[in-house]
Amino acid sequence: MLACIEGPVFYDKCLRSQGFIIIMNNLLRMSLLLFSLAFVNTASANFAEALRLYQAGNYEEAFGMFKRMAEVGYAPAQFNLGVMYYRGYSVAEDHLQGYAWAKLAEGHDETIDKRIAALYHAFTEEGKIKATETAVELAALYGSEELARTLLPTALADEDCEPSVLPVKKTQPMYPRKALQQGHMGSVTVVFDVDPSGRTKNPTILYGPEVFHRTSLDAVTKFRYEPDRPATGVTNKITYEIVYETAGGSGEVRSLNPRLQEQIDALKQSADSGSPADKYMYALSTAAFDHHRPEHHVLNEYLVDAAQQGLPEAQFMVGRNLLFGEGCEVDTPKGMEWLKRSAQLDYAPAQYLLAVKTKDEPDKRRSSMLWLENAADSGHYPSMLELAWMLATNSDEELRDPKRAVKLAEEAAAAFSDKITGWDTLAAAYASDGDFKRAVRYQKKALKQAKKLNWELPELQAHLLRYGDQSAWVEE
Repeated sequence: MLACIEGPVFYDKCLRSQGFIIIMNNLLRMSLLLFSLAFVNTASANFAEALRLYQAGNYEEAFGMFKRMAEVGYAPAQFNLGVMYYRGYSVAEDHLQGYAWAKLAEGHDETIDKRIAALYHAFTEEGKIKATETAVELAALYGSEELARTLLPTALADEDCEPSVLPVKKTQPMYPRKALQQGHMGSVTVVFDVDPSGRTKNPTILYGPEVFHRTSLDAVTKFRYEPDRPATGVTNKITYEIVYETAGGSGEVRSLNPRLQEQIDALKQSADSGSPADKYMYALSTAAFDHHRPEHHVLNEYLVDAAQQGLPEAQFMVGRNLLFGEGCEVDTPKGMEWLKRSAQLDYAPAQYLLAVKTKDEPDKRRSSMLWLENAADSGHYPSMLELAWMLATNSDEELRDPKRAVKLAEEAAAAFSDKITGWDTLAAAYASDGDFKRAVRYQKKALKQAKKLNWELPELQAHLLRYGDQSAWVEE
């Protein structure tokens, strides 16, 4: 069925925000302070790493990584997966599957196209018919049209995107003195939940320079959103930007910082020719600077490209953008699929969001707890508290574990910025374990913190009354 031909050559070519502006006179040193990419999981998930594993002879891991990227439409991974099927590396040798996977990559690169054509012409006439049939069957699952229907965002202009939650009040953060003195600018994205009262819960830094973390978390804690519109996975981008007056003392303020624009242009240049991390960094760093960025659907293209190359952070952002309709149509099934792929690569924010979105479905409750377990093991505080709450208050006695709940809640509450949620969860854990004295103590601390922040949260008082009656809180 296959004429004599040398095996194919492996393809190795790497293919609305909260603003904060400081105006300074005669500031000579200004720079865009980017977050460290040390946390970006590029060493375990992207195309370059899969290629390295292949070249090192670690075919099993390389095959799995290429397959994950091929299934979401990354052309070089599709071709390389075809090569592995063709050669029988980590899988039974299968020339038809090899051709079909390689065929999916057609039209993306001239070199790839020539190699695909050589594969096809090497088949016998009977083999060509079977190869075409196999390619059509595979395209029905993973071809560009199918991926557009099941996975890829449908772009929308910014003006056509309506936010699912609306802020009522946003507090401006303090510009950190050290960053201001050194002329540093940057942006921080905080991800959080909004409860039915409009309070922000579980704020954590998704990305951004560490120098801006504390002031950003402090500000988000004071945000208020419209009541009765709870949401999980809300993001807010806080921009720290320095603009300056023109020389001559005229008082005229330049609204655009040319130095900042130069740095963003350099980021774009790197993103257009660089790694998934470069694309991710450009999309997320630029998104917060309204005067310097393209529309969100354009930035989504960079995120999708990075997501297709296996970057879990980008997969998470594509997923949550689909859930919230940022730069695209709202599409929950597509969003959940991206979250699942990111969660499978051990990205804690995706594991947390996926768990919270599915925990109320009885048939998914156990899997939700497993996702939370994985995220909690990595030290993700919202996951630790959510898991502790479920272990302490679950109506299913088989799923309750008071001592584990106490351990998780104690660790998270001691370090987490959201003291209301931390102490409320710790109180529930103590009550579940029969320590009502401590439960009452920590519930009062949660109420005191809520009062300090001018929040009226009747559920906190209801919890306190229950613990005062020597009874644990159990979710219905």
